[in-house]
Amino acid sequence: MERRSFIKISGLAGGGLMASTLIPSKLMATPKNGDWEPNFWIKISPDNTITFICSKMEMGQGVSTGLSQIVADELGVNLDLLKVELAEGDPKFGDLQDTGGSNGIADLWKPLRDAAASTREILIKAAATRWEEDTTNLIAEDGYVKRIGTSKRLSFGELSEEASKLTASENPKWKPRSQFKYIGKPLSGQRQKAISTGETKFSLDLRMPGMKYAVIERSPVYGGKLVSFNDKKAREVKGVIDVFSIDGSPQERNIFEGGVRDGVVVVAENTWAAIQAKSKLEITWDDGPRGSDSGEDSIKLQKELMQMDHDRHTLIGDVDDVFEKSGEVKEFEYTIDCQVNACMEPLNSVAHYQGNRLEVWAGTQSPQLDQGRLAKILNLEPDHVTVNPYPSGGGFGRRFYADYVEESAIISKRINAPVKLMWTREDTIKTNRYHDIRVERWKGSLDSGNKIEAFDYIGVVSRSSGYRPFPYSVPNQGFYVNRLKEKILHLYTSWRSVTGHHWIFSQESFMDEMAYAARVDPVQFRYDHLDENGVIKQKGDYTREDLYPSRVKKVLEVVADKGNWGRAMPEGSGQGVATSSYNCAYCALLAEVTVEGSSFKIDKVVAAIDCGYAINPSQVKAQVEGSIIWGISALYTKIDIVNGRTVQSNYHDYKLPRIDETPEIEVHIVENNFAPSGSGEPAVPVTAPAVLNAIYAASGKRVRRIPVRAEDLV
Repeated sequence: MERRSFIKISGLAGGGLMASTLIPSKLMATPKNGDWEPNFWIKISPDNTITFICSKMEMGQGVSTGLSQIVADELGVNLDLLKVELAEGDPKFGDLQDTGGSNGIADLWKPLRDAAASTREILIKAAATRWEEDTTNLIAEDGYVKRIGTSKRLSFGELSEEASKLTASENPKWKPRSQFKYIGKPLSGQRQKAISTGETKFSLDLRMPGMKYAVIERSPVYGGKLVSFNDKKAREVKGVIDVFSIDGSPQERNIFEGGVRDGVVVVAENTWAAIQAKSKLEITWDDGPRGSDSGEDSIKLQKELMQMDHDRHTLIGDVDDVFEKSGEVKEFEYTIDCQVNACMEPLNSVAHYQGNRLEVWAGTQSPQLDQGRLAKILNLEPDHVTVNPYPSGGGFGRRFYADYVEESAIISKRINAPVKLMWTREDTIKTNRYHDIRVERWKGSLDSGNKIEAFDYIGVVSRSSGYRPFPYSVPNQGFYVNRLKEKILHLYTSWRSVTGHHWIFSQESFMDEMAYAARVDPVQFRYDHLDENGVIKQKGDYTREDLYPSRVKKVLEVVADKGNWGRAMPEGSGQGVATSSYNCAYCALLAEVTVEGSSFKIDKVVAAIDCGYAINPSQVKAQVEGSIIWGISALYTKIDIVNGRTVQSNYHDYKLPRIDETPEIEVHIVENNFAPSGSGEPAVPVTAPAVLNAIYAASGKRVRRIPVRAEDLV
């Protein structure tokens, strides 16, 4: 039973219906103290309040709206009347509660439709039994079961008790597209409306009786140790309650769990007092072995390691033989500097430790992971730890990590009171986890037909993992992963598009360089390497479908057409393209750029995305637009590490694009019948290479490092 699917329909305490449908058996709802745990998706109360328990986190992407559209259509509920709640962290959800990798809609498309369809069927069955009718004469619509052609109806709430006693089908029948009212429509949901009117509450807004406020001065160097501190001046600040140190925790094998720095905590009656007192601390640190780390040293080390002999992780064909016989082997090196997730809402968490129980409120992308981590470090039973997920002002992968939640729990236990831990903007920049600096190297040779005959890749992505397969048809391929786990500069974090940012940047830069070497139009060169009938195996831990080069070609065709590829450009201007496959989604970008001296301006970006069936086209377009702006940021700013310390500290020196620096963006959705995939990340990794390829077309200057430096353009 553990691995197979099943359906369970159960009654709620006090009446009502709970549906936990076609999901692994560990997701079954179980009674607790006479009530039902909120580890299900659909709840129907006797008063006909219909609630969708959303197991994915809201961090600006609007996932609860898309998922609500699925529930409303498949169940037969008015979308505006469907109540949405975020599910508490619970290991019973497994990875269906993780929000990352553009997985929200993709993860839940099938199980959620099954849950809603089976619930609809059993409600109809309950009504048919009461009315002594055939189920074929009944429909579920707007929260009621109705007899077709009459005014006869019963609300879902009225039927919930009877339905809870019936057996549901293990193979519920989905509605056809022709019956959808909401799926595929560009709609706004409750969450968007609440945000736009200022009604949404974030964990940063939370208040509770007796709550204290805390900030932490962390070791400026990852792995550094606290030697001593003087808190005399800090304690003189009005409102300060206590000052104490906390020990850092080592990096756990699961990097999403552990990894807290040594620090000095200030607890006060309000956040301002805590921040003021923090600035008055006098601290002596032992920087440890990473006190001499620098980004440039990391680049040097990676380049040195690339020159060493190594066995490839994946080898297709005979790369070495082709290179040996080739008249010319091209070699290119690409460098991607550190980035940080500088979310608009800084990291924060509220925790209340009460002896043998802990309750936490936080914007988190992994509430069930937080629950397990907190239970582990505080030696509590997991069901004695409650993690209440809140919407967050951005996440982008950073809120998948449990460190900030862990800190709040440690502090609450120490002071024996509820506490709100807040990271300042400077904390978020200076002592955060970072998307690491990487060097990627590609070698390639052309055959007599001006196609790539062989390439050899060294970088952050291993082809053998099946995570980032190469979409183009090349008979001889070599892959070696150079992750440098033991040499990593700082605690690693997922940054929107994760390793796709490194991989696609170098891949699409390489493809462009090889196109120019072959003297073939860059778009045509890509067409020539895309096997329309081919299928590249990639199913694995991170992907649900194999890769289809025909879908890569289609999005490229769309941007080439809509962006008027190849048109005459003014002097100093140029066009560039790039494509990607990312977790079963496909994206292509065409960028138009103007270069003047040592600076460049992105004039326009045209994007095409194939994310399967677009549940909410408006949200898809918004996500692609946001992804492009996110990708643009890496062209302008970075994190520098010198002597183990982060140089940047706030938005003035980690400068993100402003509105007046954002180009015109045009997004086209490629419609098809594939299952939905994500739209929040696929456009990120293609942005930089499309722009840099346009810079080359405009100026003849090939930029192989981001962010772009003035000296690269002159």
